[in-house]
Amino acid sequence: MGQALKQINVLWKYAQVHGGDRLLSMTLSKLIEAKMDQYNREIEELEEEMRTFERKYDMRSEKFYASYQQGEIGDAMDFHEWFALCDMHRRSFEERALFREAEER
Repeated sequence: MGQALKQINVLWKYAQVHGGDRLLSMTLSKLIEAKMDQYNREIEELEEEMRTFERKYDMRSEKFYASYQQGEIGDAMDFHEWFALCDMHRRSFEERALFREAEER
């Protein structure tokens, strides 16, 4: 088990006993906020890079991504790079959603 998982396990046990600990709650809120900021910046940067390809090929990234997955797009280096950007964007968006869910609770 990695160090972070060990620490989370300790915090989980602590929270079960001392659920209303204000310092723990504030610290976790700050961590969630920092991760959300990180994902927001990452997503903005990826979207800017994706827009470069959208303008160049006059196609929305969503349409390109689906077409690429179905093998309807050629294998130019640009397309591999664009697909990687789209895939990183999708993953970052999903991971940000996990933190957003925790932030809303």
